[in-house]
Amino acid sequence: MKEMPASHAYGLLEPGPIVLVTTALNGKPNVMTMGFHMMVQHAPPLIGCVIGPWDHSYRALRESRECVIAIPTVDLARTVVDIGNCSGDEVDKFEKFGLSPVSAQDVGPPLIGECLANIECRIADDTMVETYSLFLLEALRIWIDPDRKERRTLSSSWPSFFLTVPDRKPRTECACHPVASIKAWMVTPLADFSFLRTISVLGGAAGASSLVFFTVTEAVTPGFSRGFRVGVLLSALDAVSAPSTLSALLTIVLRIAILNSPSVRSPDHSGACTG
Repeated sequence: MKEMPASHAYGLLEPGPIVLVTTALNGKPNVMTMGFHMMVQHAPPLIGCVIGPWDHSYRALRESRECVIAIPTVDLARTVVDIGNCSGDEVDKFEKFGLSPVSAQDVGPPLIGECLANIECRIADDTMVETYSLFLLEALRIWIDPDRKERRTLSSSWPSFFLTVPDRKPRTECACHPVASIKAWMVTPLADFSFLRTISVLGGAAGASSLVFFTVTEAVTPGFSRGFRVGVLLSALDAVSAPSTLSALLTIVLRIAILNSPSVRSPDHSGACTG
């Protein structure tokens, strides 16, 4: 066993997708990236989330007592990261990132039109805010885009990058969590990603094939990063099921481009997300 810093516990236990939180103060909407949240209760539905005084959204949430939790998908990964790396007191994030504010029904902050789902929330309990920056929010209404084709969400993982989560379906469509594809596509370079974990994600025969793939390519092309090799391997596997040669080629190009993009990284959970 190898010890790791206790501060990285979030990467092992974090249960849900990276979300965007919209607030409004004096008529001006803002949006921040958030990774620390959890379900607390079924009825009424309560959501716990950590938004601290280091976040620009903190003041707006405390004063208005309302927000919207929006759930982005993998195609918004770069936007999600960039939102978390700038502050709402310096820039209009809706304008800067081309987000579409959609009027909510019960709260002042807007929904985000580009997101898969939006949850209108109101503060139910703020007694732990001073001590832990922990807000308990009651979910008032949920809006989902049933026509959205991309449904894979983002999850933060240790040490600091994004994994995509398989397609999510509303619980009204399935009484239990759906059994989805085991493919978990990385959307950042994999320099720090465990080789054994990569094999386990691919699973079975594909995992064994990847071992041979890495052994050969690391010997023949030592100049290429492991992230590049994983991109090629996953893209090739994905392309097998592509409906046409053109879509197969596009799949390979896009996967490699995303995997090797240095700017698509998750925000620092220590407080670098300025809100």
